[in-house]
Amino acid sequence: MRGKGRGRGKTHEDGQQREIPSLNTSQSSSVVPPISTPLSPPPVTPRSAASLPPAAAAAPNDQEAPVFRSPPMSPRSPRVDDSPEGQMRRSLQFAIQEFIETEGSFLMDVSLLKTLYMDNMKHQGILPSRDLELLFGNLEALHDAVDRFFTDLHDEMNSKSISQISVASIVLKPTHTFQELGTFVQYNAVALDYLRNFAKRPDFNDFINTMHNLPECNKLSLEDFLAKPVQRLCKYPLLLKPIN
Repeated sequence: MRGKGRGRGKTHEDGQQREIPSLNTSQSSSVVPPISTPLSPPPVTPRSAASLPPAAAAAPNDQEAPVFRSPPMSPRSPRVDDSPEGQMRRSLQFAIQEFIETEGSFLMDVSLLKTLYMDNMKHQGILPSRDLELLFGNLEALHDAVDRFFTDLHDEMNSKSISQISVASIVLKPTHTFQELGTFVQYNAVALDYLRNFAKRPDFNDFINTMHNLPECNKLSLEDFLAKPVQRLCKYPLLLKPIN
């Protein structure tokens, strides 16, 4: 997928291959305004923060992963149910909680990539729109899809008992989450090629270093954040296996 100075093919919705213009670093290296104070990171769930528990709603300030309430459990005696059925219920509850909590962490990563990097680059004129699309692809659509998916999962967990929760029914919904994730992952190697070219510019490097040192990023680089969707896609089968 690599090639310097050549255009790159991209599949559009009409199924036709179209050329992505090759990177022109000379056009992108025009004088840009000095790096200003970065935009604040977004809430964990921008469109539904009001529905989150207090600990999760406070996450934008300290960037901690959201904390979830356990689903309502049926009344039981103080003794732990060690029967096979009881062990299966506990295993299922743990698997569901792990899936939803890690999805919240993934949404946080995608939100930071969008707000701290893509939106700030656009706001400060670090890269023109064409280069932003080459570097971040469909990130905006991916963020919206993951946000909707996480909200559905969170609502499912907090409105039903453990025996009624159905992660599979949410995963199988006709949403664009996995479609957008697949598109982003498909062009990830291409994006990393462009990132290495952009990194030759001093102004771009200054911006990247500034973002990298922000506490919200936890010392993760832009390349690390771009790899997060790839890593998440690989983890879905392992996380869903004990739930099915």
